[in-house]
Amino acid sequence: MKELDEVIAFQNRENTPYTSAHAGLAEETYESMMGDEVTHAINKLSVNFRVVLLLSDVEEFSYEEISKILDIPIGTVRSRLNRARNSVKAELRLYAQSMGFKDNR
Repeated sequence: MKELDEVIAFQNRENTPYTSAHAGLAEETYESMMGDEVTHAINKLSVNFRVVLLLSDVEEFSYEEISKILDIPIGTVRSRLNRARNSVKAELRLYAQSMGFKDNR
């Protein structure tokens, strides 16, 4: 995953203990914790949205950290994350309904 390699490179520049072994574990965790439908929905996102979503919701980086990693304004991080989450939610709506989930809004 190219984006993950960029995160690792950034972490290495910052002299943090994040290694390629951690990256392999993170990618394996990402693939095993989500079903095919979720993975497919995330992979349909453009790279800019997918990277922000994964860094935030899978890797649990803060908005500030993502802003530094990707060298983009924090407002752009927030906007991309919001749009990515809404896109994934819309993509998974029918799947969720088929699994018995109801939209109680």
